[in-house]
Amino acid sequence: MGYKNLALALTDLDELIDTLDGYIKRSGFDNDGVMYLIKGWAKVNILSGLNLDSLPYWRMKRTPPALVGKLKRSQVLSRALDDYRNTLGPGTESGDYFRRADEAMLNFVWDYRLHIADDVNQETDFAHKINALIAEGRDGLMKDEVFKMDQSI
Repeated sequence: MGYKNLALALTDLDELIDTLDGYIKRSGFDNDGVMYLIKGWAKVNILSGLNLDSLPYWRMKRTPPALVGKLKRSQVLSRALDDYRNTLGPGTESGDYFRRADEAMLNFVWDYRLHIADDVNQETDFAHKINALIAEGRDGLMKDEVFKMDQSI
């Protein structure tokens, strides 16, 4: 089933960025917040006509590359998503700005996993949620009510 809808992808990406920026202002992330970001990013990918190639990588525990400068990983992600949002259009769905945003999301998730590694309950809960997301696949994810627009359908 084709889900491509760039106008909706842009609307959802705006909401994703706004929500991320809200988390940054509150100085904290939890499993549900990070899962929202992952699901939101995956939905934006689908609506942009892209595959979910990075989905399995979010379950991995890796050390992301060191940050350069004074920005936090969440701020790098926000900027990368914003840059992608400003360039997303027909023919630019999978360009350099997409790859930067996708890499920033991956690094953010890996960094989050490092921060919760010492809390067995939180880590187990997060792993369970990621595995459930992967198991539900593209069609299941598109049925999830992630964004405000999903709730009005």
